[in-house]
Amino acid sequence: MSAAFPSFEFRGSNHEIGRQHGKQAGELVHRHLNMALGKLEAKDVDRATARRRARLYIPFIQEHAPHFAEELGGLSQGAEITLEDAYILQLRAELAVAPGEDGTEEAAMAREALAHECTTFAISGKHTADGIPISGQNADLPAGTRDIGIVTKIIPDDKPSLLMLTPAGQISYIGINNRGMAVFANFLNTGNWRAGFPRYLLSRTVLEHDSIDAALQKLANIPRASSRNVLMMERSGRAVDMELAVEREARLEAEDGVLAHSNHFVAPELGDCEMSEADRHHNSCLRLDRMKELILSRSGEITPETAMEFCRDRENTPDAICRHLGDGPGDYITFASVIARPSEGEMWVAPGPPDQHGYTRFAFNM
Repeated sequence: MSAAFPSFEFRGSNHEIGRQHGKQAGELVHRHLNMALGKLEAKDVDRATARRRARLYIPFIQEHAPHFAEELGGLSQGAEITLEDAYILQLRAELAVAPGEDGTEEAAMAREALAHECTTFAISGKHTADGIPISGQNADLPAGTRDIGIVTKIIPDDKPSLLMLTPAGQISYIGINNRGMAVFANFLNTGNWRAGFPRYLLSRTVLEHDSIDAALQKLANIPRASSRNVLMMERSGRAVDMELAVEREARLEAEDGVLAHSNHFVAPELGDCEMSEADRHHNSCLRLDRMKELILSRSGEITPETAMEFCRDRENTPDAICRHLGDGPGDYITFASVIARPSEGEMWVAPGPPDQHGYTRFAFNM
């Protein structure tokens, strides 16, 4: 069992939160930046090009989330990196797809190189042992991400407090707020990426609200740069999944209190958006079906510890929910696993793969 991810607390104005993030986690921020630049260089995107492309996204953040722009300014100051480099940390995949002069994608790329494999789920109270809703995710990214992962408690002056797992230097990934909201997210493989609002920042945008409806109202007015799947749960246990192509979207509701997602479009109206290779689509379907099977097989007795068992599942290897190095193309693993009870303000986080590591509890009242 390895040590837990390092944890940090940041509070104050958004600029101050960013400055504290950059200062306290500075070494990890620099490691993340070096890793991101190395991945981009492998796709023939050098640092100057990455910085130039990153500037195209700044106006969208300034318009739709100016407080995020302030936080990224603080991050660059605290970590002693350029502002463009702070934006690169929010835009890793987007920067690998070159926006043309009109801000849209110049050409389709071999997007299997971006085929993140995450499995998300939400379970209503009727399926849990004590009636308390549970949600969570196995987060699959390049293996090196495990070495730069952090858990952050963020206490802004004027917005809900947050508990998030995120790569250091990235201001938004997955987690909960102190109003009973949780958000988890998956990669979706589709085209027409463009300069716009970065996909990673959609999660934190959700967590700035106390209901799914309020979050969806905000998301509806944001011009997305890229595709994303967002699974949300609110305090009542209600869960909604939004499949977000760049310009189209579809809503998926829980079926009898169970909602899960992986890395393919499920909504029929978005089927024509799917660009996954056949083997990756098969992998995603197997993981989704397996997660639903596990949840229903333990209905009425699920606890956070039971959910941890689900996230450690190796059935259907190499297409398992818990991914090991070598299970598929690239260097992807389940770098982290998160289980949450958002109504209770608590979550458990394990370095990955979670069948090899223990979970640590984090809560707002700690």
